[in-house]
Amino acid sequence: MKKLAAKIATVAMTAGLLMSGATHANANPSVPTIAAGSTNVHGVWCVQRILNRNYPEANLSETGNYGNNTQRWVKKFRVEHGYSAGTTVTRAVGDSLLGSIGGDDYCWDHLPTTR
Repeated sequence: MKKLAAKIATVAMTAGLLMSGATHANANPSVPTIAAGSTNVHGVWCVQRILNRNYPEANLSETGNYGNNTQRWVKKFRVEHGYSAGTTVTRAVGDSLLGSIGGDDYCWDHLPTTR
């Protein structure tokens, strides 16, 4: 039940941001997408941190290395948030991650976003 409530809150927050056209002070729309081989260690760390907060059972090592475990949980996040089953953190997926549990000011600087 807690997970469902968290997912509903994430969707509501993301929808609210998208509909309002709101931006975030630290948003950096020039950050490239994150995928296997990414050198954006700060962005990868943020992805791992946010995934751990949304899925405590993921227990990802927050190393900044975009390995197989991180990719598996990105895929799960993407599917559960209505995206295709890929492993890339696109700008839209970045928006959803930032709007979920654990998306803080630091990560707005390092994740791809449309804002």
